Amino acid sequence: MKKYIHILSQLGLPDHASKIYIALLETGTSSMSQITELTGLQRVQIYRTLPVLLDRGFIFVIQKWKRKQYSPASPEVLKLEYEELQKNTFHVLDELTEKYKNSENQTNIVFWKGKKAIENTYYDLLSTLWRDWEFLRITSEIDDKRIKSEFQPRDYLTKRDSLWIQRSLILSEWAYKQKKRKLEREEKVVNSKDIMLDDNIMFTIYGDKLSLIDFNKETAIIIESPEMARFQEKVFKLLFKKL
Repeated sequence: MKKYIHILSQLGLPDHASKIYIALLETGTSSMSQITELTGLQRVQIYRTLPVLLDRGFIFVIQKWKRKQYSPASPEVLKLEYEELQKNTFHVLDELTEKYKNSENQTNIVFWKGKKAIENTYYDLLSTLWRDWEFLRITSEIDDKRIKSEFQPRDYLTKRDSLWIQRSLILSEWAYKQKKRKLEREEKVVNSKDIMLDDNIMFTIYGDKLSLIDFNKETAIIIESPEMARFQEKVFKLLFKKL
């Protein structure tokens, strides 16, 4: 019974209406008193519900002498309703898809605060990049161990490495000393005599997105914009080449 009610509810039928229709399908033409007995519904509930089924064409009335009896229409009627509903649904989804395509030209900005929020930026990177893709990063992190223990998701490195994600990094001398050398990562170091990178901020370019993480204030910003991402990518590569 529940599975039938669930399906019929997708056509907009209230539970009472579904119970009456299913009962009529099982027993055939029935009187008001028989419907009451079959469904366990009160007469008032049945009287209020029958017009819904009649208007939709799911049941029809048979007049026998002075008594009304109700008979179910074939479930083929429901199939036609579902086909129409499916057609309308896909039409609406096509319209929404078109709206989404138009919105892709817009710049989306997300601002998060808190350690959990920073974790989300790591996960967003993983969900955005495909296997063997690359991200570009400028980082002035101060304490690599603290960042990994407090902000970085525990499964981040495993998932990142399973995707063979490549990395190009520009980092401070201090950050460089804390990190182990890896083949899939290319690094350039900023000499502290030229500029002191001690802001504890990490800037990453990945896909069509940019992320900024401030580990001191525990805040993160993600900007989704193909134009901004490509521009920052050019700036990064120019700086990377000169270092």
